[in-house]
Amino acid sequence: MSWTYERAGGVSLGKHEEMHVMAHDVIRDAASRLGITLMEGGFTRSMQLDNHEITLHTDGVGTKSMIAWTTGRLEVLGWDCVIGNVNDIACDGFTPIALTDYIAISGNDADAVRKVLSGIRDAALAVKAALLGGETA
Repeated sequence: MSWTYERAGGVSLGKHEEMHVMAHDVIRDAASRLGITLMEGGFTRSMQLDNHEITLHTDGVGTKSMIAWTTGRLEVLGWDCVIGNVNDIACDGFTPIALTDYIAISGNDADAVRKVLSGIRDAALAVKAALLGGETA
């Protein structure tokens, strides 16, 4: 039996592509209605703001969280979130200056959140980007 991303608990790559196309259409429509022109990168979209071209990016940890919980290495999830985002914006020629986070966790496990935040903090310091805030759910 061969393992695939989908069998490991990830999404179907075909459905994933379908959702990306759908999201792209919605994003482009909303930007157009606001009079914003989006520039396409390989991994991000950007827009002109005064004399600056800026981009924002969001990435998540997905199925890697199962391994992190099993090994007790939750700080790795923080690193993975930061580095996943930084990698995508850097590949499109941008420099990270600021990040936000989102942590979804069942229960009220403050120690788990502390570990994830520790990883986010350490990774943000390593890439010299400010952590502006975030959300927990």
